[in-house]
Amino acid sequence: MHKSRLFLLTLFLLIVPFGHVGADEDTDLLVYKLNNFDGKPSLILYDPATGEKTSLLTDVDFGGFSLSTDGRLAYSLVENDQRDLYIQDIYMLDQEPVNISNTQDANEDVLSWSPDGRYLAFVLTGKDNIERLYVWDSTASTAFVDITPQDMTDVPEWYDPAWSSDGRLAFTVWYGFTGKYEQSEIYLWDGQATTNLSQNPTDRDEQPAWSDDGRVAFLSAYTEGYDIFVWDGVSFKDDVPNRDTYINIAPKLTAYYSFPAWSPQGQVAFNSQTAHDTHTQIYVWEGATATNISQNPNLHNGIPVWSHDGKMAFVTFFSQAQLLYVHDEHGRILLTTEGQYPPAWSSNGYLIFCRYGWKLMMWDGDEIREIAQSGEISAKWQSGSSVFCSSG
Repeated sequence: MHKSRLFLLTLFLLIVPFGHVGADEDTDLLVYKLNNFDGKPSLILYDPATGEKTSLLTDVDFGGFSLSTDGRLAYSLVENDQRDLYIQDIYMLDQEPVNISNTQDANEDVLSWSPDGRYLAFVLTGKDNIERLYVWDSTASTAFVDITPQDMTDVPEWYDPAWSSDGRLAFTVWYGFTGKYEQSEIYLWDGQATTNLSQNPTDRDEQPAWSDDGRVAFLSAYTEGYDIFVWDGVSFKDDVPNRDTYINIAPKLTAYYSFPAWSPQGQVAFNSQTAHDTHTQIYVWEGATATNISQNPNLHNGIPVWSHDGKMAFVTFFSQAQLLYVHDEHGRILLTTEGQYPPAWSSNGYLIFCRYGWKLMMWDGDEIREIAQSGEISAKWQSGSSVFCSSG
């Protein structure tokens, strides 16, 4: 894979694309994992409104984690060379966490909760060392549900989930390198069945993103080059999404780094570099045309993320200046500051981002404050979006 593409993809994968739904607008809490590589990591709960920090996990070895909108922390605890799933109510920390693992001799890794807190997506690796995608329905007494696709073309290496506001799950299956290309495919789980969404098994499809009204945009090498396709979320043919209804939104502007992001108004932002651009810019498709809205010609700009009220944040990369920009809904610049890696909005307008020195920062609309510093930081809002800061 080309180094620049790998860098951009790594950046984008840090963002969990849950759309604009999630925690109560007054109580979107933050959970972050600190790892200084000189001991076991720790997990901290942070209230952005008050600045209060609460220690959740210390002196234990754990992997993935996710906080539901109703306050249930799911995490993968490593014990005796095995990873099990645990659930802890953050409002009752005096109670013991519950081990919900019900599969012997298997490792489970937490991915993410659905926006309503009903489903937990996770990866289960059995004795055969094959990773499979499961969901746990927290409202049911049934065992874990295996939603792994049955028509995969290779052994899966990982899954990247994207939940819709109504509890559907679009996810990318990564297969790894096959020949000169790294293949991937996008599938859809609707609560009952898993179907193939991208329907392009011999090439690359990735980064599904849900709009507020239930449409899906994704990047695909279905045609020559890379295009962003949009499915309306409702058109099916022979019980699978009807590919004939997909819209190719900007075929002359998209490339391998054009990861889509929906605005609250149903626009799609993506990276592009046209013949008129000396550096990568951010374009927004409004249903008929696409417009350069970054207007930052001397720097590479990328990985746009939208707030619930229509603000856009993005970063510069491969440029002398490593900056974070925030635009309001009218395109006016609200903030320019030092920043790296993709930022993440809370449901109530707080913005977290990384700064050199491996610091986790937060902008509240007025002031910037430092939350934490560590060799590696993974931080996730209760509403789903996340950032990753790393010194390596």
